[in-house]
Amino acid sequence: MIPWRKNNTEASAAPATGAGHRYVFVSGHPRSGTNWVSSLLNLHPDCFCDGEFHFLILRWAMDGFTSLPWYLGALEPQKSVAEESFQQLVRNCLIERATIRCAGRASEKNPPRSVGVPGGPPPSVGVPGDPSRSAGVPGGRPRSVGVPGLPAVLGDHTPRLFRIMISPPEARYIVIQRDGRDVLVSYTFHLLNTKAPDVIPEHIRAFFQARVATLDGSAEAHVAAGVALLNHEPWVRHYANFWSEHILHDHRIWQSVASQGFGGYVKFVKYEALRADVEGVRREIYEHLGLEAGMAAGVSAETNTAPGFGGREDVKSFYRKGEAGDWRRYFTPEMGRWFHETAGAAMARAGYEADGVWVGGIGTGIATDSQRVSARGAQTEPARVSTTTKKTVLNT
Repeated sequence: MIPWRKNNTEASAAPATGAGHRYVFVSGHPRSGTNWVSSLLNLHPDCFCDGEFHFLILRWAMDGFTSLPWYLGALEPQKSVAEESFQQLVRNCLIERATIRCAGRASEKNPPRSVGVPGGPPPSVGVPGDPSRSAGVPGGRPRSVGVPGLPAVLGDHTPRLFRIMISPPEARYIVIQRDGRDVLVSYTFHLLNTKAPDVIPEHIRAFFQARVATLDGSAEAHVAAGVALLNHEPWVRHYANFWSEHILHDHRIWQSVASQGFGGYVKFVKYEALRADVEGVRREIYEHLGLEAGMAAGVSAETNTAPGFGGREDVKSFYRKGEAGDWRRYFTPEMGRWFHETAGAAMARAGYEADGVWVGGIGTGIATDSQRVSARGAQTEPARVSTTTKKTVLNT
């Protein structure tokens, strides 16, 4: 889903000739607010943040390329050259996308400019006598040359794991986190709206497809299907684990980054805090990027930057509700127990619940008895958590 963006007339003046752009990467679990943060960034005339590039796929490939000591890519100087080239690729992609959106390009269908063509992305220039070094910066770091007509800060938002894509301080990072219980509810309705079984794990796919088949276009059918999924134990445990792994991974990566003295270039933002004080938290975000907060436009429902999307609710929309604590309407004590058993450690690590006491305070939710029986009855195998693991090799 595309966040709110500037039009061509809203791009600020270009950075001074020869000055490099700065970069920002917004990450977080799906349905945690990465789109919202991106839209807030785009209220500032000196920032353009788009998505989703999914640079993480390339980062994982780089992990593999440099992972084993008998790979030439793991040896110097090839390893440094590969990393420099990866970071320059990321810069070029961000600059090209910003050029399309901000610099008056007539159409995204126009062919991209080649590296080295006047006005195109900065080339990687070989250093005479030293093939291991690229472009013009002491130590071989490629330059990021300011492109006229583009904002000073360019970025990507992708709702995936936090990793370093461009080294600090040239790049800064925003990691947004949201209560996993709200994420579970929001993600469930989002997946229903996609109607895409291929993204659903095999052990819960048939039940998901059966719920999709009940959708008739009405909000009532969407709510009933969502409630049925949320009362299905394998569904809850799988997505609770998915959220838990994400939260714990991001904290491990941050610890690695912080241990090298770069922790200050990563800002964690709580969705709930942003919703409660959008002006205060977005001011902190702009300042984190070295931007003057007073230059940003105001939030509004029209730009999807107002908390809770202006108070509307649409279960069939990408912008469903955006409420903090909405999980209480859906959770039952059973669901709470499943969630806590699966994601309790991550809830504590992220500062949401120190223990499982909260489970005892849950009401009955909005599901009917028949929906709960149906959800349990459709369970054809013991509830289990997917054992598929993601590559989490540190790159810093």
